Amino acid sequence: MTVRRVLETLALAAGTTARARELREIDAALRHPVATSRRIAVVQSGGGAGATTLVARTARALARRRGGGVLAVDAAAGDAALARALGGAVDARGLEELVAAATGVTRSRQARALLPDAGAGLVLAGRGGTRVPDDEVVQALGNLVGRFFDVVVTDWGHRTADEATRIARRSHAVAVVARADRADAERGLVLAARLATEVPTTLVLADVGATAGPTSSLLREAARALEVPVLAHGHEGALRDPAARLPRRARTAYARTAGLLLASSQTPVRVSA
Repeated sequence: MTVRRVLETLALAAGTTARARELREIDAALRHPVATSRRIAVVQSGGGAGATTLVARTARALARRRGGGVLAVDAAAGDAALARALGGAVDARGLEELVAAATGVTRSRQARALLPDAGAGLVLAGRGGTRVPDDEVVQALGNLVGRFFDVVVTDWGHRTADEATRIARRSHAVAVVARADRADAERGLVLAARLATEVPTTLVLADVGATAGPTSSLLREAARALEVPVLAHGHEGALRDPAARLPRRARTAYARTAGLLLASSQTPVRVSA
């Protein structure tokens, strides 16, 4: 074997070992035990950034590795986008109806029986719609039903800064999703910095259409100064074909994000009743 082939073989082996170690670390983060149900909120600083995709993919990654189940909540405007992204059944009931039906629930099996099953330990609440659900209703659903699940991941859609602040105060962790193009990313960073004063907050930049250029690296410099973690994602077409299997790199990125959000949700914070 030539020296070049030896070096190539060693490089491949090192890369394989590094990937195996990374996957073990991600798996451990996704499986990490929680003392009480964790509420992870996902909000958009602007439209079309892929918050629903992030909710669907991170909730699925968590559910596949957790025995306590994961609840995904659709609290965004739109026509059952989260249900389609998860490939699950669309519930004809709105969140208000679910809250009424959940009154008096005292057992996990009762809570699960109320909600459509999206498979692999994941259940779904909410159908979306033209009207954005009131955050008080979503909070009530969390109190009645969410407590029976290890993790509750909520798609809040596009919210104003004041709305997002109220949501953050009732969550254990927040992901602010923004397009990675410079103007959108800067708005996302401003919102993330504001929410970070209330609860652990991560900025997720989605490079929609691969048009962001060097924005991600520029934003990371600013985010370091504001102490806001920044993650970057390509924008995968999960909503167009929820059954499609993502490329390995994309699957790993969403699993890593899910683990980081779960870890940040375990930083001691006060969640309003």
